[in-house]
Amino acid sequence: MSLLEDCVALLFSSPTTVLGAAALLLLLCFLVSSSLNSDESQKEPPGPKPLPLLGNLLQLDLKRPYRTLCELSKKYGSVFTVHFGPNKVVVLAGYKAVKEALVGCAEEFGDRHIFPMFYDTNQGHGILFVNGESWKEMRRFALTTLRDFGMGKRIAEERILEECHHLIQLFDQHKGKPFDTSHPTNYATSNVISAIVYGSRFEYDDPRFTNMVQTANETIRFVGSAQIGLYNMFPRLLCWVKNRKLVQRNTERLVKNVKEIIKSLTETLNPQFCRGFVDCFLIRKQKEEDTGVVDTHFNEKNLIFSITNLFGAGTDTTATTLRWGFMLMAKYPHIQEKVHEELDRVLGSREVQVDDRKHMPYIDAVIHETQRLASIVPMSLPHKTSRDVTFQGYFIKEGTIVFPLLTSVLYDESEWESPYTFNPSHFLDEEGKFFKPDAFMPFSAGRRVCLGEGLAKMELFLFFSSILQRFRFTPPPGVTEDELDLTPAIGLTLNPSPHKLCAVSRDLSRVSSTVKLYNFFPRLFSWLGVRKQVMQNVFVNLNHMKTLIKDLQDTLNPEMCRGVVDSFLARKMQLEASGNMNSHYHEDNLLVTVNNLFAAGTDTTSSSIRYGLLLMAKYPTKQERVQEEMNRVVGSRQVRVEDRKNLPYTDAVIHEIQRMSNIVPITLHRTTRDVTFQDYFIKKGTAVLLLLSSALRDEDEWETPYTFNPAHFLDEDGHFKKRDAFIPFSAGARACAGESLARMELFLFFTSLLQHFRFTPPPGVKEDELDLTQATGMTLTPLPHKLCAIICGLLFTPQDHLGVGRNSPPYILYNMFPRLFSWVKNRQQILRNVEDTVRDIKELIKSIKETLNPQICRGLVDCFLVRKKDKEDSFLMDTHYNETNLIFTVGNLFGAGTDTTATTLRWALLFMVKYPHIQGKVHEELDRVVGSRQVRVDDRRNLPYIDAVIHETQRLASIIPMSLPHKTSRDVTFQGYFIKEGTIVFPLLTSVLYDESEWESPYTFNPSHFLDEEGKFFKPDAFMPFSAGRRVCLGEGLAKMELFLFFTSLLQRFHLTPPPGVTEDEMDVSPGVGFIVNPLPHQLCAVSREGF
Repeated sequence: MSLLEDCVALLFSSPTTVLGAAALLLLLCFLVSSSLNSDESQKEPPGPKPLPLLGNLLQLDLKRPYRTLCELSKKYGSVFTVHFGPNKVVVLAGYKAVKEALVGCAEEFGDRHIFPMFYDTNQGHGILFVNGESWKEMRRFALTTLRDFGMGKRIAEERILEECHHLIQLFDQHKGKPFDTSHPTNYATSNVISAIVYGSRFEYDDPRFTNMVQTANETIRFVGSAQIGLYNMFPRLLCWVKNRKLVQRNTERLVKNVKEIIKSLTETLNPQFCRGFVDCFLIRKQKEEDTGVVDTHFNEKNLIFSITNLFGAGTDTTATTLRWGFMLMAKYPHIQEKVHEELDRVLGSREVQVDDRKHMPYIDAVIHETQRLASIVPMSLPHKTSRDVTFQGYFIKEGTIVFPLLTSVLYDESEWESPYTFNPSHFLDEEGKFFKPDAFMPFSAGRRVCLGEGLAKMELFLFFSSILQRFRFTPPPGVTEDELDLTPAIGLTLNPSPHKLCAVSRDLSRVSSTVKLYNFFPRLFSWLGVRKQVMQNVFVNLNHMKTLIKDLQDTLNPEMCRGVVDSFLARKMQLEASGNMNSHYHEDNLLVTVNNLFAAGTDTTSSSIRYGLLLMAKYPTKQERVQEEMNRVVGSRQVRVEDRKNLPYTDAVIHEIQRMSNIVPITLHRTTRDVTFQDYFIKKGTAVLLLLSSALRDEDEWETPYTFNPAHFLDEDGHFKKRDAFIPFSAGARACAGESLARMELFLFFTSLLQHFRFTPPPGVKEDELDLTQATGMTLTPLPHKLCAIICGLLFTPQDHLGVGRNSPPYILYNMFPRLFSWVKNRQQILRNVEDTVRDIKELIKSIKETLNPQICRGLVDCFLVRKKDKEDSFLMDTHYNETNLIFTVGNLFGAGTDTTATTLRWALLFMVKYPHIQGKVHEELDRVVGSRQVRVDDRRNLPYIDAVIHETQRLASIIPMSLPHKTSRDVTFQGYFIKEGTIVFPLLTSVLYDESEWESPYTFNPSHFLDEEGKFFKPDAFMPFSAGRRVCLGEGLAKMELFLFFTSLLQRFHLTPPPGVTEDEMDVSPGVGFIVNPLPHQLCAVSREGF
């Protein structure tokens, strides 16, 4: 009776609708005769008898119609008819019927039925709710473009993992207390789509972003309501219902926001550098307009609604599935334990990767079972027959609405062992390996299958694994697992009912004690799961190494060994050539040796460095002494190994770190023969544990063995001294083979980090509260912790890398008289540099070529090589796509795209120091508009003063004053003068940027040149630092973006000042000599600003 009550409430909620109802009753007879009693010569699908006008409404649960349809399928079979009001709908139920229709008859069942509400919100545009050529064109373009930007491929992995980190931080903020997972999860999945569609992500506290996500989610919930269901049946009668108005209002808001973002992207569009889907669409749109294509599908409305479709389909569905996954983990803790066990065994504490999926079958099964049981799109989106079709013996007319009942597939009792329970075993074979049953189709199938399936699967795996690796989900206090309600909420997609969960942080530092049990009793405990996983990891590593060694072997040159592997292989070949076939130089020894070197040489050094940084944060006075010594001896230059002898206190600190951290407390040896040692007899083959910890903490050897005291390694004069009891690398025949390398690494890494950063505890944590307790493991690493690395206000000296002097007198003379001055030193140096650069580029291209995949282009070189191959395959031998053009194109791009931008930035930083009042205004605008969040390209329009400062820097610096020389292509008369073909032409750009008739004060630094009376940014016509015309800089768009983001990011975090003893007036802004006009050599101080 609930449906009848809904109908009555809607029809009689106002006098107008009462009259409307009366009018409808007068039409009853006509409807009965024309719609329901017409003679049909062919057999149609059976179904419940409909009432006039209402159809089968009284039999349907409009809030959850999929449940009623599943029940009806039990009576009428897998293909049956239901009348939703006056709309005849054919329902397909069960795996076999749905697959046969969507895959076997893809053409006939491939059209989309567009209900009135979907038309209202999309207006016949976009990807989801459209048919015909527009749909084909938009879907094809979307698939191609999204794949180019990494959808479902490795390039997307980094974006998703970045978002995982942000989501983990949000979860961590709740400190294990109950919270609603919906908003943070929606923000994370929406940002993945944002990165692909817009080319950038949003901050979670960006009001526009949060409003867009919440509005989209609210709309999806409204569209699935009973009110909208009734409106879709009777659009003219029920156009006034509340939820329809809310959906329309939300759609208008979303469209407005999308238009604003598109406008911003259009203003910064660079056809040579596509940031995402929108850029590609805009470029294609412009191309179609330029070629005069009429009635193109690449129009503004298709762009807007394609974006809203991608966000709607790609955000809510993935986030909803993740929320179901978290809730199911809390409800079934025994399953969550198995997930954690597999994560700990396979990953430990390292970051998850897509490739890990194949090693985590149980987690893969849990994710798939979550999708199956949640069945978040139970009725799919409605289809429509594109022509008359006879299906399973029933005639279905062209234009008939079709509901593929996906939930009936995912709950098909003939396909699933226990369809109504959460059972990951549905996706595991008898050996525990993952397999996917054919009846698993949560993304639908056929022509209308979800175009984001690949991305969604990657997101689900990475988000779920990353979150479960770090958290254990439990019900809120006072709620049991049995009380967690799995009833879905009402909506177009089936979300969990509103709930809260606790995300309790897990300790990832534990190493299972079962490994120790196996080492003590190998025969007794050989069955342990952890032992098996360790062996599996070893085999995986060895297989990777085999592949790497094979690649090195294929390119081996015995005369030029690149490393240990080459030397080993060369020695192996030498021995085999001399007939020695029983040498120790064989493949197994090589594999295990490489594995040993990586294991011993990575974890020990990195653990020591981590412990050192923790100790610096705990003992700030010692950190200050290190940094004082570093500033005095090294200054701002790069630290070198030979500096060690002049840094005794720093050297003592590093040694004391190794002594205190004691990361390998025990080493295992064995006696090679019977021995009497200190009057004790020890038999041959006895295991001997050398307790290095006892040597490093020996009270007879160290003054204060249990405290951090660098004075242990300093004599009375403050000189460094090494103690005999210092043996962290062990000693004797089994001393660490990599001791020298490790000592060098520790010194260079530690000093480089302390040169640039000051380490402190996190906000709210005192130095005394930093815990030096070590985690359990084969090596003793610090417990999981966080530190703040604050950039030190050290001097830095930008170096002039174009010191060759391309505008020096010898270079100019050579260009004038090349035969006469071919011997000049500067020319010879340039040629040597070019040869070195060409050689380096060739090596890089060779490396890229060896890993080329024509289906996934990583950059310009890949695209060039693919194009070159296509031309060669087409027998075009005189193509411009040759190796020489590739090498020098790469060289040109690096030359033009690196020094110019870097030089402009250096000028800008110098100007900020020279004119502190202008720097103050820059800081004020940044603080007001951006605050402490990361700056984005979109901020440019809200930072007019900073935009003006950057443009004025480009103008006054005028780094390419004469442009590159041009040449006339034919005879020309220009401004009354005859200029012959082939004449050299210098467009004097500096005369444009300093033109007294164009600029108010051309020889001073004046950002007002680019501000109108209201303080808004504008660009005068005479601003052309990138030149103009056919030879305009092709990287202009990228350079403008770089200048804005680098400048604002640096000024947001630093206050720039002259070096001590130098005033602002003494800062020299005279240009240096060179092809590009750099500032003269100078030094600046970059002082961290408070709050950053």
